Amino acid sequence: MRLLSVCICFGILLLLVDVNFAKRRDPNDIDKGEESEDPDEYEDADLPKRKKNTKKSSKGKADEIYDDEEEDDFLYACLKNDKDSVCKCEVDILNCEDSELTETDIYVRDDSFKIKTANFKKNGIKILRYKEILPGYDYEVEVLDFSDNKISKIDDKCLNAFDSLKKLYLSSNRLKTITNRVLTSKIGDTLHQLFLDDNEIIKIHPTTFEELKNLTKLVLDGNNGIQLSKNTFPTALANLEILSLDRCNITKFDDDVFENLV
Repeated sequence: MRLLSVCICFGILLLLVDVNFAKRRDPNDIDKGEESEDPDEYEDADLPKRKKNTKKSSKGKADEIYDDEEEDDFLYACLKNDKDSVCKCEVDILNCEDSELTETDIYVRDDSFKIKTANFKKNGIKILRYKEILPGYDYEVEVLDFSDNKISKIDDKCLNAFDSLKKLYLSSNRLKTITNRVLTSKIGDTLHQLFLDDNEIIKIHPTTFEELKNLTKLVLDGNNGIQLSKNTFPTALANLEILSLDRCNITKFDDDVFENLV
């Protein structure tokens, strides 16, 4: 009987201590380790890190750029693993020929590589967009080759960043016209050879070639039925040495068509 009384008293004492302890606890601390976890504490753990890229701006200045897109959304060249590179870097030639490209904004990952010739032949490029042709590496390029694509549109001034451009190949595309908003005075300072053969050009605006004062070779072969007049070839083309009009099926033209070239 005495032992039972002692057990009952001891149980009551433990109950009172537990109740008193519960009253003194901060209600905000209850189950802190489980129910009150900061939801933001692990928020970044489940999100992919933003990729940090380096784009070279004009004249080779580097700008750090963050992007949320996946690595595969960018087109890179000169990677250590050729399998991951859309173009090959050979001496001073960026070779993107037959690479199933539809865009031209290639980022070269080797800062020591200098591009003199950019070969984009035999791809699926439809538009040449302003500031999206080799951004940051455009100022060193001397030869641009877009032959055998599907180009039907060229943005105004999209070649202006090519300060050293000497040869421009636009052969075998779908161009119906080209204007001096593309062939600007900026590239006219350096451009020596222009290839527009095998397109769909019928009419050439009188101002198309007026800024190309240093042009020595102009190829218009294969533009079936192209219409020529005295204004087609302005006096600005006084340095022209080679003019090719093969396979154009021209039946007649005015006697003074080439008067400004003499």
